[in-house]
Amino acid sequence: GKPERYIYTLTDKGWDALREWLAEPAEYTVGRIEILLKLFFGRHTAVATSIEHVQQFRTLQVALLHKYAEIEKRINEVCLDEAERLYSLITLNYGRHESEALVAWCDETLAILNTMAQVALSIQEGDMKHG
Repeated sequence: GKPERYIYTLTDKGWDALREWLAEPAEYTVGRIEILLKLFFGRHTAVATSIEHVQQFRTLQVALLHKYAEIEKRINEVCLDEAERLYSLITLNYGRHESEALVAWCDETLAILNTMAQVALSIQEGDMKHG
């Protein structure tokens, strides 16, 4: 009942190409981070909308942290080759550290946005008392 599974292997030419590529310096590529774009233009929408976006982004990062923990456990269980295990963990830790930093950024951002929302609410309440 399972779909067919394809197993791919590298040819000798493929291994040569991989080794060449591995010897080259890693390039830095700039990615598009949609939440930053939405926050940059956040002054054109309700603060509550920005808060919701950041909360959703934080939830995603926390879910990723749980997934990384599961993957780490699996790596430690199945990798018999120590070098393979360590390189796998190095790669995994990049994602884990990134998500941890993004959760901290979300917390800082939410604190700022919540303060902005309180200030806006105070101004509205003041306008209603004086209007």
